[in-house]
Amino acid sequence: MLFLNISKTMYTIKEKQKLLEQLKDPNHFESDLKLFVEKFPRHSLNRELARANNVNKDRLCSQMVYALLDVCTEAEIKAYRKQAKAAAKEAVKQTGSKPKSARTSITKTAAKTKAAAKTTSKEVTQAAPAVKNDAEDLKKKDEPNA
Repeated sequence: MLFLNISKTMYTIKEKQKLLEQLKDPNHFESDLKLFVEKFPRHSLNRELARANNVNKDRLCSQMVYALLDVCTEAEIKAYRKQAKAAAKEAVKQTGSKPKSARTSITKTAAKTKAAAKTTSKEVTQAAPAVKNDAEDLKKKDEPNA
């Protein structure tokens, strides 16, 4: 006699949807990804997760958490996230430097670019009379003497 276990889920669909809304958070993407790869080393979603970016991160996070709820409890997912956060804090303590946020780096780069543009426009404004004078001199040389 052959027994098939078609559904091996821990939660009903309604429970999973409710938990998904509570657990999906792009801020935990990296820790959820590590847990997902541990639990599903050959899942078809792994290829897409490797190319995650800001545009599709929210969707992928939802898909990842939904799949994790088939094999993990809510408490296990939260515990793994807590463990990953503690490990990141420990790494910061060991290196002695606080990691810079991407937003800060982008803002500083934008300020430098803006300052460089102002400097360039000043240089162009200062150089314009000299170029104008050179152009007038060339015209005078090209004109035949009358």
